[in-house]
Amino acid sequence: AQTPLSLRQALEIAQRNNPQVKTAQLQVESDALQHQQAKMNRLPTVGLFGSQAFSAGRNINPTTNEFVESAVSSNNYQLSGSVTVFNGMAISNTIKQTNLLAESSRQGLLAAKQLVMLSVVQNYLAVLVAEDQLANAVRQTETSRAQVERTQLQVNAGTVAEMTLLDLQAQLANDELAVVNARNTLYLARLTLLQTLNEPTHSTSDPYSLTVERLPVTD
Repeated sequence: AQTPLSLRQALEIAQRNNPQVKTAQLQVESDALQHQQAKMNRLPTVGLFGSQAFSAGRNINPTTNEFVESAVSSNNYQLSGSVTVFNGMAISNTIKQTNLLAESSRQGLLAAKQLVMLSVVQNYLAVLVAEDQLANAVRQTETSRAQVERTQLQVNAGTVAEMTLLDLQAQLANDELAVVNARNTLYLARLTLLQTLNEPTHSTSDPYSLTVERLPVTD
């Protein structure tokens, strides 16, 4: 039998898969990087450049008039640095702006997660309510069916009028219709919860097989 889905699991799955939460999380990471870059712009910059050259050839020695082999190598290194002394508070203003953007995106992520949590809780509770309604409808149908069977025996024995039996049979038909409606309501509630989870896996993709864990009752 499939393990019932707990509310905690439903919340974790929904927040992991929700596209709005994913987008908000990426925005938080992007704004955090921009803020970090803005703060690093206050630091001095240092550059190091190096090059190496080598040449070889034959030359005539003016003293002996003979060819001689010669080779020359050279190394060149450059170090440069710069620091911003004052630029009209542009860097400080940029830091403040990126910090506000980073904080705004964090609040946006929190709001997205809270909306998902609210939706999951509502849909989870809707499944529990639908299960209870179906159970009540089934019990009522069983009671009505037992009454019909008992009254049928009484009608056969001539102790109860047939009209009473007809009334009970009509009630049974209504109760059976209530069971069908309750099953449909439960199916839709489970389907809505699955859509909220956005988890197309084999374990939670079929509304008919989805079961949820009952919440503990507190005094």
